Amino acid sequence: MRLVAFGCSNTFGQALPDVWNDGKAVSGIVNDPSIYAWPRILADKLNLECVNLGIPGASNKEIWWNIINYNFLKTDLVFIFWSTFDRTCIIEEDDLNSIGNWGRKHKIFFTTYHNKFDQYIQFFLYCNYVHYFLQNKVKLLKYYYHGDSSVTPYSLFKFKDGYGKILTNDPLVNFEKTKLSYDKKAMDKIHSGLKAHNAFATAIYNEIKDEIT
Repeated sequence: MRLVAFGCSNTFGQALPDVWNDGKAVSGIVNDPSIYAWPRILADKLNLECVNLGIPGASNKEIWWNIINYNFLKTDLVFIFWSTFDRTCIIEEDDLNSIGNWGRKHKIFFTTYHNKFDQYIQFFLYCNYVHYFLQNKVKLLKYYYHGDSSVTPYSLFKFKDGYGKILTNDPLVNFEKTKLSYDKKAMDKIHSGLKAHNAFATAIYNEIKDEIT
């Protein structure tokens, strides 16, 4: 079996020691993800091969796109760590251009087109699409969110099967709370550090260990 993880920098392990050098990221996205990030820690606990497909700066749209274009195996354990609502991307036939709030380059998007409620709606569409897309294709499917305080209550949305409830404030899935509770931040002073990744992986392990035996 494989552990296959999707997400943004929180899944990649941005600014952990092995992907950070002299105050800057080591070649960014083209490098392998950190061996200290939660997917690898969790995979080691489960004695599984780790396929960490986290991409720094990824939007939920990009995560969705990567999921539906991935070649899954029936025995895969899949973990999706959704990103924030302040990002999107433009998908072209042979390219993908990320749009985020990390600089002036994309200012026009946020001043003209960005709308939080619209992002909420799109997010739930991605979540539900992925659920139905993968529910019979893999052995285990789990969703997590980093605990951004701007998340709208799922009760605002009425879904047939209630999959909006993946947005929870439970400490298990609240990565931001984990980051603040367990240790100092990573080497860029922004992302989660070593102890937070360990704590998050342990929490997930304790949740799922009885489901896969």
